Amino acid sequence: MVALRAQQPQAKTDVNKELQQKRSEVEQKSVEVLELRSAMTIQEAELNNLQTEMEDIKSHNQSLADSMKAKQDEIANLKTILKAYEDEKKVSQEVVKTIQDLDTPVDSSEATPLPLDDTDYREDYNTALNLYFDRDYKGAIKGFMNLLSISTTHTLADNCQYWIGESYYSLDNYSAAIAAFQKVSGLGDGNKSDAALFKIGMSYLKMGKKDKAVASFKLLEKNFPSSELVPKAKQYLTTQEKF
Repeated sequence: MVALRAQQPQAKTDVNKELQQKRSEVEQKSVEVLELRSAMTIQEAELNNLQTEMEDIKSHNQSLADSMKAKQDEIANLKTILKAYEDEKKVSQEVVKTIQDLDTPVDSSEATPLPLDDTDYREDYNTALNLYFDRDYKGAIKGFMNLLSISTTHTLADNCQYWIGESYYSLDNYSAAIAAFQKVSGLGDGNKSDAALFKIGMSYLKMGKKDKAVASFKLLEKNFPSSELVPKAKQYLTTQEKF
């Protein structure tokens, strides 16, 4: 009887240890599931953005085609006028000189590089984004940083900064990822600010800094209550309250 009583506390201790281990495993799985679901949400949003951009590009291409047709008609008219001038031999020396000046090559050493127009900026953005999805994270970082060096006011500037953070996150460099995500707010059209704040929380989770992760998720819920990522953050916060 005495031996049996002595074994009971030990058995209780073993059960508590096993229960704690199971709780830890459940918490870890919850974080992994949260990360996967958030990645799906973010990438679905990016896909929708790309589809919208494709529609914009199609519309832009149609506008270019219409403009090209108008220019071709204009050129044809100019050729007709020029032919009339040539036939009558009434081209003045002043016009000839003007044409010659226009045809004079520009010294490349004095030329100032022009910034990318909207179409080129978007094309370079998609190129860098494809590098990310091809897991060439360092190449993606370089591409996005180059675009930011050209313009931080373009509507895709915040996307560029966000995907720099995602690239560092994928490289397991969570400190650099947090620093990158923190720069998203205030750039471009601001459509990546909520995702950046969410990934700051996820980065802190990866670093084992749960208090900071919880603070980031609560800030997301406060600042972006209508964000699609708020339910993911609430899911983690609810899980934490159980432990």
